[in-house]
Amino acid sequence: MTFSAPDNQVILELLNAQDIKLMSVSQAEAYTHRFSGLSHVVLPKGIIDARRQNPPYNVHLLSPTTYLIVRKDLHPVLVYLLLKTSVEIHVGASWVNRAGEFPTIVKQDDPISD
Repeated sequence: MTFSAPDNQVILELLNAQDIKLMSVSQAEAYTHRFSGLSHVVLPKGIIDARRQNPPYNVHLLSPTTYLIVRKDLHPVLVYLLLKTSVEIHVGASWVNRAGEFPTIVKQDDPISD
């Protein structure tokens, strides 16, 4: 289950609840400079419901970086299949990213597989 997907019923219910409001992190960019595992993403004004302008303003969020890490002895074909599947699942656009932005190779402490 993907919790950031626009078609996730639980997320939609929370975003449309009258007594729950999204919190915009005013210093989101500063946090990303201090903590390398975080990214600053923006939930654009009206992306949830353009007609009702939900949200009514750009919401600045923090997103944790997720890594796909495998054991050294995992067969290269399985590594390839994991990466291929990851691309198939995450390559499309979502509320906070454009198509093709994820997955991507980012600098990290662990070595990147050939």
